[in-house]
Amino acid sequence: YFRICFVICSFFQMLTYLDYLSYVATGIAFFWGAYLIIGHYLLHSKFRKVDYSVIFILFTVMSVATILVNIASHPFSTAVSFFTLFVNLMYFYLFFCRLGEDIEIIRKEIYKISKCIAILTSVCAIIGLILLVVFHRAIWLFDRSLIIFENRFKGIYINPNPMAFASVCGIISCFALRCKGFLQRVGEKPICLRWICICVALNGLSLMLSVSNSGLLLICSFIFGLVCYNIFAGKNFKAGRTVVYKTSVFLLCCALVSVSLFGLRYVVNYVSGVLISGEPMVSGEVFQPTAEQYRSELQTADGTVTFEHINGTIDSGRIKLYKRALNEISKHPVFGVGYGNIFYNGWMEKGELFDYHNGYLTLGVSNGVISFAIFCLFAVW
Repeated sequence: YFRICFVICSFFQMLTYLDYLSYVATGIAFFWGAYLIIGHYLLHSKFRKVDYSVIFILFTVMSVATILVNIASHPFSTAVSFFTLFVNLMYFYLFFCRLGEDIEIIRKEIYKISKCIAILTSVCAIIGLILLVVFHRAIWLFDRSLIIFENRFKGIYINPNPMAFASVCGIISCFALRCKGFLQRVGEKPICLRWICICVALNGLSLMLSVSNSGLLLICSFIFGLVCYNIFAGKNFKAGRTVVYKTSVFLLCCALVSVSLFGLRYVVNYVSGVLISGEPMVSGEVFQPTAEQYRSELQTADGTVTFEHINGTIDSGRIKLYKRALNEISKHPVFGVGYGNIFYNGWMEKGELFDYHNGYLTLGVSNGVISFAIFCLFAVW
């Protein structure tokens, strides 16, 4: 039950007002996980039998070397690096190093998690959409906002991007709950198609109103994977023409999916802007009131919600962050800068915690290219 509970706790971390409680629950899960490793696996001499043990050990050695190389930095950075390494290794061990567990148990866990995520995301979407229809704007309770953030719908989540991620997870979970092959393996019946469609519609609408480019790219990637599997999986291509034809069909499908989803988002946001604020989505009419305006509810007719991203570029500033990450990797290619230094240096430079918004690049910056290569072995092992 550890993995199921941890995933559920992680979900509640994305919800306003419930995030602090979930942090406490996650802390309890941390000690639970430490007990499972130290009190059961290590004491029973099962460590050498775990899956991916070679990768686990190599990555641990390189990560410790990274911390030692950068130990002359601020003590806070070193402490953060050691703690983060321990937490990441613990969860990697518990989630992926299965100790020969029955694969059927893993599948049943995935089924339970999918069912929980589908229900939770649908309920959160319903609550958020009802609040949007009733209030039409951001509201503040106990010094925290609900519904709207920077002209984007966030419902009861802490931010539009976590809401978009949760919505995509909800849609993918619905797919799993209707996948015949998966359900046969876990011995469960398909969920009613009507409820699945409602869940997908609710999460899809929330995804569109969040105006999250990363969320839209995530669902596009999932669809691309399905299309690729249906076109290429289990088929032997003897003729070169067949390969070219299948590849052309795949690329065409990907282009159609991308254009359709981005076009659908524009239409949904335009119509929603008219229905909610009485104003169509017009470039430049982005209202970004201050916290004081929110709290005192001084929003006027100028404070319309148009569901338009305040960042005018499709990358939402990510390319700039990626360039900065690559520049840091080029400066410290072997051992990186240490994970703690990413946050500490960001605080010293801008007074805020820094985030590259890309886990792979963050790993490359913090641990260097060798640790990154070892981590990539996990994907192809």
